[in-house]
Amino acid sequence: MKGYKTLTRVITGILLFVIVLSSPVEAVAAIKEATVFRDAEWNYVAETTLKGGDGWLQSMCATEDYIVCLENASSETDDPDTLVAFYRNPYDENGNPVEQYSVAKYVTETDYEHGNGMTYNPVTDEIAIVGATPLHEENRGVVYLVDPHTLQLKRKVKVSNMRISAIGYSADLNQYVLLLGKGSRYFFATADSELNLTDTIFEATDEDGSTFQDLCVSGDYIIILPVKTSDPILQVYSLSEQRLLGTYDLYIPVDESYVEPESISELGPGQIIVANALMDPSRIAFYITNVEPAFKVTTDVENGTVTSSQKKLDQGSSFTVSYKPDTDYELNSLLVDGEEKDIKVYPSGYTFDNIQEDHTLKAVFTEIPKFMITTSVENGTIHPSSEVRRDKDLTISYWPDQHYEIDTLTIDGELVSTKGHEESYTFADVQEEHSISVSFKKIPHFTVSTEVVNGTITDTDNEVYRDTYYTVAYRPKREDYEIAHIYIDGKEVDDLNIGTNGNKYTFENIQKGHSIKVVYQWKYLPAIILGYAWAVMWLMILVSIQRTRNKKKIARKRERQEE
Repeated sequence: MKGYKTLTRVITGILLFVIVLSSPVEAVAAIKEATVFRDAEWNYVAETTLKGGDGWLQSMCATEDYIVCLENASSETDDPDTLVAFYRNPYDENGNPVEQYSVAKYVTETDYEHGNGMTYNPVTDEIAIVGATPLHEENRGVVYLVDPHTLQLKRKVKVSNMRISAIGYSADLNQYVLLLGKGSRYFFATADSELNLTDTIFEATDEDGSTFQDLCVSGDYIIILPVKTSDPILQVYSLSEQRLLGTYDLYIPVDESYVEPESISELGPGQIIVANALMDPSRIAFYITNVEPAFKVTTDVENGTVTSSQKKLDQGSSFTVSYKPDTDYELNSLLVDGEEKDIKVYPSGYTFDNIQEDHTLKAVFTEIPKFMITTSVENGTIHPSSEVRRDKDLTISYWPDQHYEIDTLTIDGELVSTKGHEESYTFADVQEEHSISVSFKKIPHFTVSTEVVNGTITDTDNEVYRDTYYTVAYRPKREDYEIAHIYIDGKEVDDLNIGTNGNKYTFENIQKGHSIKVVYQWKYLPAIILGYAWAVMWLMILVSIQRTRNKKKIARKRERQEE
């Protein structure tokens, strides 16, 4: 029977708190909350007499195949203790049917220095045993590591100079939880998977100066058995809150005059087993309770965001995990409970239905591939060579030098029509590298020849480009001159006021060569010419009249001569 004298020494060790995660652990569901033990029913399942003679049950743990108990031979001698393995399931490790809770094997060869606490680490596949009250000082703070299949000692690890009274394993954190101390002061501490202490977390609350039996860890909860001379109890602490959550009666329905709950372990979701030491005769009895479990979904993501992990999901409930990538990333793989899922079926979310166990989900996003779009140009400017993400579009724009126009467009080495792509080309839904080459040619140009009489005019231009316009300005040499004639491409125009204010002419949308001739004359010349014409006409009339008179005179003279 466990009992420790009260000592006045105060533990003052200060340790660093670092949660060390190593290889992944398949965690089981935890109890839903501390209050599940209120009025919990503990049901008898099996018992057996001791295999090690006159010893006493001290600790227990559950492995994948066995429930292993330690029978302490003596706390005063070096007599070897006995490790007994009971079948945890109605079948053995090879699947053969067996009687559940019957003895599978036992080994008596090592003194575990009282063996007050025991736990199982499924990652290392080792049983860890702590002695609590060592006969030999070098074994203080030692953890014994045992093969769970042969029940033989593998090695000892010195963890602390303090006494370790109990030990549990957290599957969630892949770390050990230890109970350090003695007398009236006990502290919970953590150690990594290599049994390196990482932190002294918080103080355990004793009951009436009592000591403690073994503990187990269920999710965020430490479940521990204080030693009571009266009715047994259990306590529940929170790892995250670092405090006692509640103390609950542990009613074991037996008729014997004495029963001592020695160790506690978690078998499955909400299923807790207690190993009890019974007297007269000394034997081991197992009692199990089934309380409400809480399941968790642990989420992880690379290069994106994902719904936060949930630690308390009710049995039978559903939970949807959503995930999305960082910018320029895409879903590459989805692992649910370690199995690859079809990302086409679950592109952005996954739902766990009818939850009956813990689950894990990891979404891995990888960078979307980029492809190079190589560009080149002749006689112009083009968008520089660029990278574009797969499935995206990229528009390449290009501009000709002055007086140039598009000639050829080459995509991935092949000529394509320039129609509709005079200024840009779009690579749609890019899936590979591409190239674009644009060639611009000189726009045809024409000559606009100019000529003027009695004035000035814009010089002849030999490079007037197609599709442009060209304006010719002209003016008389003096203000008393005016336009007399305009010839466009050799043809005289009737409207002498063409252009702006009669002094400009614009050739629009030029498609060929043109000519213009402008003739100015003295504006009074027409009047002078007209006056001269009138004078000549009157002179001719007078001459004609005079000639007529002369003819008449000659005729009369002839007539008189003939008479």
